[in-house]
Amino acid sequence: MRKYLLILIIIFSFVSCMDNDETEVEVTVDAQLAYDLLNDASDTLIIADRSYILEAFLWRDFMPGDNMDHSLTAVNYLVALDSLSIPANIDLTKQYVILSDSIWIADYTDQRDSMVDYKLSRVSRQGPEWGPNISVNIVAEITEETADTTYHIKVENIVIFATY
Repeated sequence: MRKYLLILIIIFSFVSCMDNDETEVEVTVDAQLAYDLLNDASDTLIIADRSYILEAFLWRDFMPGDNMDHSLTAVNYLVALDSLSIPANIDLTKQYVILSDSIWIADYTDQRDSMVDYKLSRVSRQGPEWGPNISVNIVAEITEETADTTYHIKVENIVIFATY
């Protein structure tokens, strides 16, 4: 009996010491919210007589190596259609990645970035393990700080890719 008890203690000690790097991803299941987000957002957003669209790229990293995080990563781009610089008071602040009735709601984790002045890039990491090779819809929240206004813009049928 003591032998079994000792084995159980060792097993529980080992399991409790294991490093669990997985983070819990919060996914909201709400058909009405998904419908409202997609219905209220537009494909083209007009702010101060300038037109913007949203582009997105989503993927899961399955590359071999030390990184065991295979969660979803999303890069969203706010693009000014006139190719003029995006004002500093306009920013991407939150994204909603929608798969049917499930919604991954995330604040952008990286700083505001742009390789060209008319294209603003923001990233969200550690999303749900959806896909690859499935389509999702994305709604991005945009804030205009000087006017204290929030807008929503969408892009639909974005395929989640995988890197191997």
